[in-house]
Amino acid sequence: SKYYDEDNFLFFFVNERTGESQWHRPIGLGASAENDLPEMDFSSALTLQQQEEEGKEEGAIEEYKENEDPQGYDQVANLENQLGFQISAVKHPPFKFLAGPYCKRTKGKPGRNVTRALGNRKLKDSHEVLDKHGRKAFANPKEMDLDVELYGPDVSALDGLVIREVPAEPYMLMRASYERGAMSILDTMERYKENRHVILFGILSLGKMAIVETADGVASAESERAMDVIMKVCEDWKENMAILSASLGALASLSDNYANRIMMNEKKWMPLVVKLMKMVETETSEVYIRFSDGVKKVTMTSVSRHSRELAINGSKFLFNMSCDEANREYVADSGLPLVTYVMKFCSEDPTVQHYGCLALYNFVYRNEPAHYQANEEGILDLLAEVLSNFGGDDNLRKACKRTIAAMEPEGWRG
Repeated sequence: SKYYDEDNFLFFFVNERTGESQWHRPIGLGASAENDLPEMDFSSALTLQQQEEEGKEEGAIEEYKENEDPQGYDQVANLENQLGFQISAVKHPPFKFLAGPYCKRTKGKPGRNVTRALGNRKLKDSHEVLDKHGRKAFANPKEMDLDVELYGPDVSALDGLVIREVPAEPYMLMRASYERGAMSILDTMERYKENRHVILFGILSLGKMAIVETADGVASAESERAMDVIMKVCEDWKENMAILSASLGALASLSDNYANRIMMNEKKWMPLVVKLMKMVETETSEVYIRFSDGVKKVTMTSVSRHSRELAINGSKFLFNMSCDEANREYVADSGLPLVTYVMKFCSEDPTVQHYGCLALYNFVYRNEPAHYQANEEGILDLLAEVLSNFGGDDNLRKACKRTIAAMEPEGWRG
């Protein structure tokens, strides 16, 4: 029979034949309902001690420390020996457990005057978790080419009722830093600068943040430090395409703000952008295609994913940096050949073509030297090819037609 406990807001089950009650749905009665507890096995659970004082508050927390109760560690050791698995993080930790009549849902009578402390016995070490192919859990993508562990620093975590030191996944570590702001992200990146996973997720987090100017209208300390850290990351990880493409995206996001662009113009960012945008590359893969006369193996060549991201983020960054008239001629001088190169290299990617058209328009807007340079490099032929290849993309065609109009003899005047 199923009954409702008003004090705990949960259902419990009673065996009408034996009179035993339990919180978890018995086997054979179907899957657990939404307000039921999942099936659990407490067959190896042992009582640490009986509560001696009847007047104790329900759910009170007791803590055993070496200077207060040296016998607490012996209780932990004895429990570990009887259970057959470790429930403490270190040899002599401060051990916490709950004491009270309803401190733990147990099989049989629901926790009358007992104290229990159980960790999660189903957790395994990272090197023991394998998939069906015998590979370690969280296998690294081949594009990342990562040769380090996918785990970050050790942090304190609560496993059931036991405090353990467990390795934190870099993604979750950076999500926690994101909640505390840009400075926390930068501190975490500098603290674990040797862990490329932390660096990658840190750069991605910076790219998602809107770091605005101060009340005085100037770039904040966060944005200036982020600029320095991103440029240093590009120097330290110059062979990691994932980090480099994400870094260029973070710079593009940072340049959305006018005050940040003023600050960035004081940095030597152009050589870095030129180097990154020239790193675009292709990749080959072998696929099997079924023809009428059988299956054949065909070698396919395409632009790599990180190369497309480099082209998109680089074009967007140059588009933002050329918005300001005082800096437009300098950006267009080196940026126009770069944008032309990536547009030809990624000729089948509509996003690259879109940001390329936006950047080209900004380069020539009220900039006669860039207008002359663009016509010398045959930009009109490139734009005409874009119009013919992407007839169904209205936004791209609109940006392309506007850029073609700017390339007319007097179009640079705006």
